[in-house]
Amino acid sequence: MKIDAAAVHCTRESFSQYARQRCADSPWELRSKRDAFGASVEWLEATYNVGSSLEATTRAVVTTVCILFNADYAVPQLGFYNSTVTSLADLRVAVPNLTLVNMPSSVALADAMGASRQPLASFSWCQELGQYMWLVHPCDTENVLRCRRYDGEQGDVLSIFLRAMSDYFPFAPPLVPRAGGSGDAART
Repeated sequence: MKIDAAAVHCTRESFSQYARQRCADSPWELRSKRDAFGASVEWLEATYNVGSSLEATTRAVVTTVCILFNADYAVPQLGFYNSTVTSLADLRVAVPNLTLVNMPSSVALADAMGASRQPLASFSWCQELGQYMWLVHPCDTENVLRCRRYDGEQGDVLSIFLRAMSDYFPFAPPLVPRAGGSGDAART
C-alpha cells in the first residue's frame, strides 16, 4: 500500500487499523458491531467528565465521545453525547469552541446563520451507532485536517484528527496523541 504523507482521507479499513493502534497506548476503547448488511463497524469511545477542565463553578458534564468513520467523506468524525447537561447554554459552556446548530427550538437563527471559524456540530441521528448525538460536520473535519497537513503535520489521519480537534473539543489529555510520539510520524 502506497503511503501519502499529505493524506486527509482514509478507508474504513485504515481507520479501524489506526483505531486499534490508538487503543494500545491510550484510554480509548475500541467498540464494534455489525451493521444491517453484516459488515463490521468499529469506532473509538471514551466517557469522562468534561467539567474537570472548566471553572470550579461550572457543573460537571459527563460526556461520551465517539470517533467514527464517515464513509461519505472518508474522514474520521467526532460525535458526542452527554448524560448531565440539561440546557444548550450548559453545553455551550462545556464545549465553547464548536458551533452547535440544529437543536430544536434552542438555537437562535442568528447563531446558526452567522459566520464562524469553529467547526459546526449538529444534533443528528448517527446511523452506525443507532442513536442521536452531536456530530461535527465532516466537511469541517476535512478542512481542519487539510489545514494541519498544509502546516506540515505528519502522522496517520486519526492521530492528526485527534490533535486538530483538541483545539475545538475538550478531550481528556490522555486521549490526544503527542505529535510525533509513539511512532505517529511514521504512519499515514
